[in-house]
Amino acid sequence: MESLVTRLSRKLGGGVNKSIHQERLLDLTWCNSRVSRMIMFAHEVRYDQIDGFLNGRFSADFVAGFWDADGDVNREHPRLHNTDLRLLQVFQLALKNRFCVESRIRVTTPAGSRRVIRGVEIVSRRPIYCLQVSRGSRVQWAQMIGVKLRNPRKFEAVDNWQQNPL
Repeated sequence: MESLVTRLSRKLGGGVNKSIHQERLLDLTWCNSRVSRMIMFAHEVRYDQIDGFLNGRFSADFVAGFWDADGDVNREHPRLHNTDLRLLQVFQLALKNRFCVESRIRVTTPAGSRRVIRGVEIVSRRPIYCLQVSRGSRVQWAQMIGVKLRNPRKFEAVDNWQQNPL
């Protein structure tokens, strides 16, 4: 079993953390840059690879990881932000088919819009889209995906939803 981890670690460039638990189960954790390399090739998103993650055994963990990186959880809705509309559409389909979570996609920042962030003016070259989970599905989302979030602030909001549903 250890040789498998060593080979996998070498193949992925040493980005695999390995630990053997008391039950002799192996736990592999990939760092963000390794996952990014797996879903990107030649600066193009590999939607087939993402689809495989979304339909695999650890799909809720994958979605939660994406939400930790590109999403937010406010008092009303969990939202996922990205400039790639197709990527959000893939996530929306997976949320509906795999987790029975309803959502919608909208443009939050049109291309060419100007914003000031920390005193620096930024002009958006591409539109920024937002996948927003509906209020009626937020508890379902929290039970399936939200409980796997690593960000403490986001996890706290999810915990509040579960304690005080609509």
